[in-house]
Amino acid sequence: MQRISYYFFRCLVYLFALMPFWVLYIGSFKLYVVLYYIVKYRRDVVYDNLTKAFPEKTAKEIKTSAKMFYKHLANITLESFKGFSMSHASLVKHYKVTNMEVLDNYCSNGQSVILVGGHYGNWEWG
Repeated sequence: MQRISYYFFRCLVYLFALMPFWVLYIGSFKLYVVLYYIVKYRRDVVYDNLTKAFPEKTAKEIKTSAKMFYKHLANITLESFKGFSMSHASLVKHYKVTNMEVLDNYCSNGQSVILVGGHYGNWEWG
């Protein structure tokens, strides 16, 4: 059974390697529809958390935020599979690093630096 799972996963990764990003995002929208409207994946939890985190927001604003969350979740899920097969050039194109001069100043002075990244977007690509 493990062998079958492994080969299924490898085929899935290979399919994502062949897929351009615009096709990936069409699939992402379909996944969003499935997660939000059909499966209703953890919808009560998402709404409850958003309501607690943003008590000043209206029900309409909470619904909009929830839908944005599910769209983002669908994007991240499919982008993660695509990440297994992305070339270095493609990673550089989709992953933007800003303010490198700040890091350069510390390094040129021989100082140690700790880099910290948030869990937003596909931080694994970094």
